[in-house]
Amino acid sequence: MALEPLRRSDPWYVEASGRVWGPYDLARLRAFVDEGRVTPASQLADRPEGPFRPAAERPELDLLFAPKAPAESALAARPLLVIAELKSLSAEAFERALGAYGETVRVRPEMWLIRARLAAPALRNALSRRLSGTDHLMVIEAPLEKAAWFNLDGDLDRRLRRVWGEG
Repeated sequence: MALEPLRRSDPWYVEASGRVWGPYDLARLRAFVDEGRVTPASQLADRPEGPFRPAAERPELDLLFAPKAPAESALAARPLLVIAELKSLSAEAFERALGAYGETVRVRPEMWLIRARLAAPALRNALSRRLSGTDHLMVIEAPLEKAAWFNLDGDLDRRLRRVWGEG
């Protein structure tokens, strides 16, 4: 039996954490895949009542998980500002986790600058897996890659410039 082609507006529903989320169109699902929020194992259905099955078992969604062209998938490293109010783990443990994604500089007790090959939503998703509901996290991507600061000590200034890409 041939599959009908998907239309961009076809609704999809995601079952996660015991709840049904949606409807989402194909463009939104693609964004979720790019952010790592929807994977081949994610439970999806074309109706809110289901049946829900892993996305990998839905051939009509194969295009969401098809490998991207190298130019499309290779992100240049970019500076991201990470702000985290941590209650469930130490800032040092968080910083070690953050360091797995790129060169990192701690700017203030709850603020880091990182040069990563992830977009802000993908880094947020990766880091949030280590956090609890009592923690707060914000990741800011600076598309113009411009920053200015004042009155930071010489060593911190040099490290910030290196990670930001100015030195």
